[in-house]
Amino acid sequence: MRVLLHNLALVPHLLALTALAAAAPSNHLTLVSVAATNDGGYASAVTVVGNYAYLANAAEGLRIYDISNPAHPIRVAKATNSRLALGVTVRSNLLYLACDHEGLHIYDISNPTSPAHLAQATNDDVIPHLTAVAVSVNYTFLANANSGLWICDISSPASPVVVCQTTTNGGLFHSPTDVAVLGHYAYAACVGDGLRIYDIFNPASPTPLGHPSSSLPRRRHAPVPGQAGARAR
Repeated sequence: MRVLLHNLALVPHLLALTALAAAAPSNHLTLVSVAATNDGGYASAVTVVGNYAYLANAAEGLRIYDISNPAHPIRVAKATNSRLALGVTVRSNLLYLACDHEGLHIYDISNPTSPAHLAQATNDDVIPHLTAVAVSVNYTFLANANSGLWICDISSPASPVVVCQTTTNGGLFHSPTDVAVLGHYAYAACVGDGLRIYDIFNPASPTPLGHPSSSLPRRRHAPVPGQAGARAR
């Protein structure tokens, strides 16, 4: 199940890369690898702030790299008190990890070489499978592949509180694996259920707004002259 969740979480990113490659002229798209580092684990998500890259490294927890010289990334810190880290985001000096069934973990990264674990938020009512996290003002929005969106009040980072959980009533293959927030709206990528949009003006009570069933209209093929159903002109 965990391997499946990891793979599902990667789908939106793979599709985005495929679309980019298809849209760009072949003579204008050149990707050059300048460095690589792999000191174990299962790299699931990454975010970059300043001279540091913050890696959600699945069962290995959080890893932090100094990328001031992109050709020579150096690991400067590791935190293993959060397991199955699948999603990561940073706001100011705080880092938020979406950690599968462990819920949300929060770190103080004022000193990136020595991250301090501040808190963990869980919900006793369900077993979450958190795969991604986004932050807006005083709330985190987490993609919960077990059911729906998981929303936490983080106005006090040392004491996060779960304020809401939405449901998609479709199980694993209809639940979000990624989430983005812009203004008063949250956008959830829901595997086989497509895109779901929520009004989060009141984060404790999000309102579902949009759920497109198909992004492309079906084409009607014109009958070929000479075939049954073709009209003579």
